[in-house]
Amino acid sequence: MASKWPQSRLPTLLVHVHLFLLTFSLMFFLIAPVLAAPAPRAAAQAPAPSAAQAEAEIAALLQGAAQALARKDMTYLTGLLDNQAEVEVRGLGLDRRTKGRQRLRALYGPELAAAQSPGVDFREVRMRPQGNRATLEALLTAWVTPQLPEGLELGLLRQQRVPVPGRLSAILERQGARWVFQRMVLIFPGGAR
Repeated sequence: MASKWPQSRLPTLLVHVHLFLLTFSLMFFLIAPVLAAPAPRAAAQAPAPSAAQAEAEIAALLQGAAQALARKDMTYLTGLLDNQAEVEVRGLGLDRRTKGRQRLRALYGPELAAAQSPGVDFREVRMRPQGNRATLEALLTAWVTPQLPEGLELGLLRQQRVPVPGRLSAILERQGARWVFQRMVLIFPGGAR
């Protein structure tokens, strides 16, 4: 029985099949090691600090915030916030909620610039670090100097700083080597202004 393929084409077909198999084998041997290699890992995050280290870092952050407030450094204060941090202030006669550094700077910057001798003291600070996140609760005393209308004299009150008690609740996240506020709620008594 005669072959279906003409004799002249059979060697060409065998050459093509052989070249195909050779090419496939080379591709397999070149690609297989790449396929078998483990996938590259995402950039490794800094390991989470120990609870004691996190508490020390957050305590330093609060101290830095108090010092920045005393020198009216709005740039430093807003730098303590995540870019999309939520900040809510209740009491003080004007409840405010804002999101983001720029809005916070626009809302509170003029007030901070006009404030006389601002300050804050934190006490009864409770932190609960869990990996690279932490919750924070603290009682605070904000120190303000009342701005009285011109011509109204109340003796030494014009020069004295008045304490305004309040409470801070916050969620912080460690980004790189520093902690930033993700959410912050400041509550002052309803009558304080």
